Amino acid sequence: MTVRLLGVPLGVRARALEHDQDLLRELALVRVSAETSGTTAAPERLLDLADELRTTYGALVAGPSAAMDEAQETGQESMDVSLTVPTVLRPFLHRVTAALEEVEEFARDGRYLLTLTAPPDVAAYRRWIFGEFDRQIAGGEPIPWSQAPAADDRTLGRVR
Repeated sequence: MTVRLLGVPLGVRARALEHDQDLLRELALVRVSAETSGTTAAPERLLDLADELRTTYGALVAGPSAAMDEAQETGQESMDVSLTVPTVLRPFLHRVTAALEEVEEFARDGRYLLTLTAPPDVAAYRRWIFGEFDRQIAGGEPIPWSQAPAADDRTLGRVR
């Protein structure tokens, strides 16, 4: 099916990708450190999240779309994007959202990760992106970024 993302904020998208790449890189280091030392420096769930995010969520954000990158490079602030996705993506979205919520808790706690929690606009962008895929796969109409909840809400929000 086709998912339409209306008014993707290219600057926020770039910051979200950068934050996610930093987080994935740190989680990979946490996993390697635990494996090489033979001890667990973080709760086992965090190590499981490192694997889950690297193998599933990482694939979703790896390699940003050339069209959006090009549009941002030319100074465009937003654009509409259409993607063809399988309808079986919904359970994956739910698992990723739950994993990101847990990782955000680890970041807020400050004991296991150096990466900070997602800035408010990045958290809002994540909610919007995951919500758009979830809603549209379920048969709903697209909601443009301009109508998304305010970026000052720091919670990731659960995909339903």
